[in-house]
Amino acid sequence: QAQHSLGFFFYRLKQYEGAVKATRAAISIQIGMAERQSDNNRVASLALSQFNLSKMLSELRRYQEAVDAMQPAIEKYKHLLTIDSSKYKDNLATAQESLGYYFFELRRYRDAVDMYQDALRIRKDLAKAGTDESRASLARSQANLAENLHRLGRYEESVDSRKAAVEIYESLVDKDPQAFEGRLVAAQRSLSKSLFKLGRSEEAVVLVEAITFRGGMTSGRS
Repeated sequence: QAQHSLGFFFYRLKQYEGAVKATRAAISIQIGMAERQSDNNRVASLALSQFNLSKMLSELRRYQEAVDAMQPAIEKYKHLLTIDSSKYKDNLATAQESLGYYFFELRRYRDAVDMYQDALRIRKDLAKAGTDESRASLARSQANLAENLHRLGRYEESVDSRKAAVEIYESLVDKDPQAFEGRLVAAQRSLSKSLFKLGRSEEAVVLVEAITFRGGMTSGRS
């Protein structure tokens, strides 16, 4: 517990090397305790520590090490879901999205696509609750998947995923313009980029005009 708290303290101070060292020490202790006691709470705590370690390593741009730290966390969350399917879905999806990001930084776009597709299945299920937060998470996952598809030259699939993100953000903007306006514009810009790649210039131009118009409206409100 002391090492875990120390790691978090260093992380808050952005002293990531110290955070990594303390968190690794905490994980060594937690692994021993989890092996001696078959306790799901201990397994969940260990998964969270491994997740946090991966985030610290990513802050240092040590993405391969971040991958190595995140993969066992994902396996633990998958195991926990087999025991209680009502818990840990968001934890698993968030971990998969983070791993997708590390793969993206390592230019392992196919691996990133696999991770984002796995996360997307969970996000779609969670979005059935209809909360703005769950729908925004779904849109973000769609957008991240689309970017990796675009990098692989899978532009049609990228367009489909980007359109899904835009549609969600459009509905969210009506409720809370201040929170979602910027995300909608970013999603529209990305969609226009994929449309141009496919030679669908007219559709892309319409989007660019919509972005310009929305920017003018935003300026008028400020």
